[in-house]
Amino acid sequence: APIRGPVGAETALRGTSQNLAGRWRVVELDDIINSHDAALRSNPEFPPRYQRRNLSSDAQKMKVEAISGARFDPARLGDAPEVQGGAPTMGPDRIAEAGRGRGIAIRRAYERDPSGKGAAYRAGVIKTAPGLGIDPAAVEGMRRPGLVRERTTPLDEAARLKFIREADAPTTGGFGAGEAARSDAAAMTDTTVKAIQPGDVNSAANR
Repeated sequence: APIRGPVGAETALRGTSQNLAGRWRVVELDDIINSHDAALRSNPEFPPRYQRRNLSSDAQKMKVEAISGARFDPARLGDAPEVQGGAPTMGPDRIAEAGRGRGIAIRRAYERDPSGKGAAYRAGVIKTAPGLGIDPAAVEGMRRPGLVRERTTPLDEAARLKFIREADAPTTGGFGAGEAARSDAAAMTDTTVKAIQPGDVNSAANR
C-alpha cells in the first residue's frame, strides 16, 4: 500500500557507517509496519530478520515501559542528530528500521492516554512540522499522525540488514548477551566464516 501523509525536507540518516539520505514525513501511525504492537505482541507483517532486539526480554520491556511512561517526552521524538534518537526511521515499504521501541511508545500514548500523552505528542508534531518542511494544516487532518524519517537511499538486502543492525546499536545501554549473539550471527558472511582459522577464535590468526 502507498504511504499516506505529507512529505517534508530532506534529511541525512546519521549514526551508522552508511551515508544514507532520507526525508521527513508525517504518516498515519497505523501505516507503519512495526515489529510489535502496544502490548509488545509480535506483528506477523514485520519480517523477523529485521528484528534485532528481543522485546520480550525483561530489560527491553522495562526500557519500553520507561520511554512510554513517566519519561515520555514528545520533544525527544522529533529531530535528533542520529537515528538512534528522535523520530523513528522507516523504509519506503513502511517497515520500521530504527526506533521501533520509540514507535511503540508513541502508539501507547495514543491508545492508553489519548487526551494526555497522545494529545501532547500530536500537538508536538504539528508544532514541529513547519521547521521540517511539512504543512501543519495537512497534519491537523490526520487521525493519529506520527513523525518519521523516511529512508530514500535505495538499499539491497545486505545493506539494509547492516543499516538496521547499526541503527539498533544505542548510544547508551546495549544488547543483552542473547541479543548480541543474534546480531553477531547476522553479521557473519560466508567469507568471514571461511576465514576463521582452526583453534582458539581469539588467537592472533583470527584477529
